[in-house]
Amino acid sequence: MAKCWGPQHPHDEPGAHCSGFFVANSTELHYHRFMDTKDMKLIGKGTFTKAYKMKGGRVFLKSDCHAKECMSLKWFPKSRLFPKIKKEGYGEYSMKFYERVRAPKRQLNDGGWRLYKELRSLFTEALYGGKNVGYDNLRQMFGKLEKRSARAALLGATSAMSNYGEDVGFEISPRNIGTTKSGNLVLLDCFFMHNQLVEKRLGL
Repeated sequence: MAKCWGPQHPHDEPGAHCSGFFVANSTELHYHRFMDTKDMKLIGKGTFTKAYKMKGGRVFLKSDCHAKECMSLKWFPKSRLFPKIKKEGYGEYSMKFYERVRAPKRQLNDGGWRLYKELRSLFTEALYGGKNVGYDNLRQMFGKLEKRSARAALLGATSAMSNYGEDVGFEISPRNIGTTKSGNLVLLDCFFMHNQLVEKRLGL
């Protein structure tokens, strides 16, 4: 179990070390404790997220990505294409560990490889046409998918992300997918909000 650091919260067990702050809403105060990652191995770092390997085959995420929050709220459709993300605190999540993909054709099973190729082709076509961002553009892109279950899952995810705005973005490459032991494709970091990405790049 990872330790927290800083002043102890009144409800912590004796000897626990935690740091956090109180968040107020209209009815009560909520105490948020930050997870200490100093004893965890950093296994991934992106624009929005840092990923750390935890004990027990799980990954701890420090992230301000809207897609992570959206999945943790269970707004994404139930599909093995998406990781199951649990909200641990403010900007903190955990999920199962998935192997990173460096050689899609070799690591993915036949179905995963076919879907990856199809999504990659549609994404590349949309990217060069400037249509890989936008709710309507993504719905048009995913509407072309051959497999009905994949089409429904990605259209549903697009609708879920539109709760944050119309500028939903999608990107697929080996760096933002994962795979299960049986070679299933998992879309780890493919969805994002374009305005949030621009703000990050501008340091806003």
